[in-house]
Amino acid sequence: MTQRLLIAFLLITISSGAHAATLYVEKWGRVTNGCGARYDPCSTINAAVQQPGFGTNARIIVGPGIYPESVTFTADGVRLESMAGARVTMLRTPQGSVDVINAIGDRVRIGRRGKGFTVAGATGSQWAGIRVEGERTRVEGNIIYGNHYVIRITGAHPQVRYNEVRNNSYYALECNHCERGIIESNDIVDNIVGIGMSGVAPRFQVRRNVVRGNTLSGIEISNNLNLEQYSIRDNAVEHNSIGIGVGNANGATFLGNLMGINAWHGMRLHQLS
Repeated sequence: MTQRLLIAFLLITISSGAHAATLYVEKWGRVTNGCGARYDPCSTINAAVQQPGFGTNARIIVGPGIYPESVTFTADGVRLESMAGARVTMLRTPQGSVDVINAIGDRVRIGRRGKGFTVAGATGSQWAGIRVEGERTRVEGNIIYGNHYVIRITGAHPQVRYNEVRNNSYYALECNHCERGIIESNDIVDNIVGIGMSGVAPRFQVRRNVVRGNTLSGIEISNNLNLEQYSIRDNAVEHNSIGIGVGNANGATFLGNLMGINAWHGMRLHQLS
């Protein structure tokens, strides 16, 4: 009996002592194997991603500076955030035809309020500033400009909050099959389309966003066959060609939106069965 208790105690101790890696990135760091400690950081985010400690639930904390790179990783639970916020921490790809950040995995988090990034440079067709595929992902606290697509998300339960999205050449925010997601408190200004939704997305909420000055639609919903409990509320949708456009979709609720001075329509509903 005593031996069994000792084995159980050791197993609990070992499991409780195991922690996901936290990796640090600073402009003055290095790129060799073994970098990533607080006082021995990597000099690029890609170097941190390639370290043996990177994997499920890893956290990467990035110091101020301009990082001319594109970052791709596949792992669940990764948190990528800056030390000092988006206005002093920039990711800018030197190649136009590539995503700046391409993350595949559930529970991935890109930025957080006050700890995000400025993301720019994905100018080629079909490429995005931030592309995330997975469930329960978060994109928060970023400034995103000068891309083709800005944020492209595929997967259920996403949360997109507190981002500034400006001067991009196509969709500012595109969400596919984003059941039970939230797009909230973003400034989406001077893009071609502000928020674009497609695919089945019941129980989705678009609320308290400023969507202004977009060339075509402020908010565009299409090919959604089931919008059960889909809510678009308390958004300021102004100075677009079309404020809110809804096509081939049923079941959404629109409440408390300010739709003023849009060139063609405040709200356009078409192809509803």
